[in-house]
Amino acid sequence: MLSTVVSRLLALNSDDEHYFEQVLSLSQEDPGFAVHLIKMSNSATLASVEPIVSLRDAVVRLGTRNISSLITSLALLRVFEPSSQKVKELWLHAIQVAITARVIACTTTAFNVNPEHAYLCGLLHDIGRFSQVSGGNEKNKLDSDTGYNIEQDNAFVHASLGARICQTWALPEILCHVVEFHHDYELSNDLQLQPKTLHLIKITQQANLFSTFITELEIPEPDTFNEDLSEQIEQVCSPLSQPAPVDANQLEMLMMPILQEAQSVAKGMGIG
Repeated sequence: MLSTVVSRLLALNSDDEHYFEQVLSLSQEDPGFAVHLIKMSNSATLASVEPIVSLRDAVVRLGTRNISSLITSLALLRVFEPSSQKVKELWLHAIQVAITARVIACTTTAFNVNPEHAYLCGLLHDIGRFSQVSGGNEKNKLDSDTGYNIEQDNAFVHASLGARICQTWALPEILCHVVEFHHDYELSNDLQLQPKTLHLIKITQQANLFSTFITELEIPEPDTFNEDLSEQIEQVCSPLSQPAPVDANQLEMLMMPILQEAQSVAKGMGIG
């Protein structure tokens, strides 16, 4: 389960004028969390000439955008530690999807979605898989209620399990819906009538497909891209209803920045 401090951090409103002070105050109650904040503030993405050594300076450097994302990441890190290669791979995928979802939210004008909401959905979309692989308390707690069997796993099973975990953690209903339906490309009429939920699901779906694609592609340098890369991306994202949140040409241009940022974030969290 989430620690009391992390649960209270997640409940904070990043738009509150006292948000930084609230984060600072709560972080001081959890030394381990404070260490992670300082470590992340000194990562390659954010580092300056002077290293950060105080919690206050770390919070200021991270800023509103990064601090809310990091709080969620570290909350999950506490529950699902990257103690095996499989869990590390899931973490890298989750970070890629989160960053891609945020980029798509910032790039598209078709969907009016808060980029940080998109990031959170991307980070949590496979929480059911984390639970399966880690075999931790969250999965064991739900097994008896759901009759869940890892041997029967498929996309919809882990998505349903993930939604149950989100509900257990009392996360917002819209997030539970995104986690539950991120593999469902024929959404119900009820969801079609909820624009915000629908848009977050579509963005998470495209980010998930795109992350899977670039991971399997294993491209080390931009000059090794195939000439028909955008066509390949479009085919991969074909399950999405048209038009997709961001087209294939845009995703091709964003590929390397997404990969680089994901690697930096993972390294800052001690995963990469």
